[in-house]
Amino acid sequence: IWRWFETHAWPITYKKYAAAQVVFLKSQGVSQAVSLHYPHKEGMAGALNQFAFELGDKYPGFIIPFGSVHPDDADAEAILRDCFTKFAFKGIKIHCHVQHVAPDDRRMEPIYKVCDENRKIVLIHCGSGPHFKEQPTRGYGYDVTVVSGVRRFEKIVGKYPEITFVVPHLGYEEVEPFIHLLGDYPNLYLDTTMALSRFLPVEVKPSRLAENSDRLLFGTDFPNIPYEWKREKENLLAMGLGKEIEEKIFYRNAARLLDIEE
Repeated sequence: IWRWFETHAWPITYKKYAAAQVVFLKSQGVSQAVSLHYPHKEGMAGALNQFAFELGDKYPGFIIPFGSVHPDDADAEAILRDCFTKFAFKGIKIHCHVQHVAPDDRRMEPIYKVCDENRKIVLIHCGSGPHFKEQPTRGYGYDVTVVSGVRRFEKIVGKYPEITFVVPHLGYEEVEPFIHLLGDYPNLYLDTTMALSRFLPVEVKPSRLAENSDRLLFGTDFPNIPYEWKREKENLLAMGLGKEIEEKIFYRNAARLLDIEE
């Protein structure tokens, strides 16, 4: 993953393995962190989910592991049932760009069905960015905009009301259209990852965050980021949204979704 990022995207600031990552995050005052992964090809999900479970077991009360599955896995439903029964994961992550799957792809139907039955969280990277506009096939080998975007996501968010959907990066590169969806779909949340870092070319108005503060989650993509971890946190605090809203975005909304006792 580091090689891919440094070849096609950006340099990685924190080349740390799991144990060192935990030490660093705790030193920054982080009380809990959700660990996320996704298989880029079929046949990998089982091993990755086992690793995520063991990581959470090693750091109970700090690491909250999510699972994943590849839409081409022949045993996708069985993998998900392991996620929610054997491992007791609270949700899964899907990355449309990497896994070459659109939110409304028919291959996602069995995945949504299991998540819907178990009332789980689906964190799905389905915004069109970041992508390489000048060289659309760079990095991924195809134009990722064909499988992403708010239009394709909206086709499924209302279809599965028992799934809590979380879209990272505030839906970048369609931040305002994704924020607009919050008013129509109470099962939708957005996370702030990289969108408030001033690294991506996007401007987010503080008023829009304040208006939708009950449905926003703080995210970072640590450790695979090209700047200091604290940058996104400090930029959010600098907006002057006030303690109540800041607490919602930094902790309380996530605590509610993840059933964390405060």
